[in-house]
Amino acid sequence: MRSGWTSGAHSECMRSCRCVQGKLTDETPFVDPTRAIVLSAHGCLITLSASIRLGDRLTLRNIATREEQDCRVVYLGEKQGGRVEVGLRFKTAAPQFWGLEHPPRDWRVS
Repeated sequence: MRSGWTSGAHSECMRSCRCVQGKLTDETPFVDPTRAIVLSAHGCLITLSASIRLGDRLTLRNIATREEQDCRVVYLGEKQGGRVEVGLRFKTAAPQFWGLEHPPRDWRVS
């Protein structure tokens, strides 16, 4: 796993709900509840049921803190069970977005 990404150590945080909103390819707005699979100060890997494309701009909302992050789709995996793995990159690094009490040292933003 790449440095700066975490999964197992912060499973409690990952179980908390996130919500993604954006526009489908036909410009129809959507909201899709999701959970983060992998976290980073720069983005995350999630699953979505909405049909999106690489480069799409989305907003990720942390339901617990009501904080939002603008992000861009940088990875699309294969569709499984009606959902696809989606890599999102934040517009600007936001290590505090996940609400981790003790984020990894390499998440510090200068």
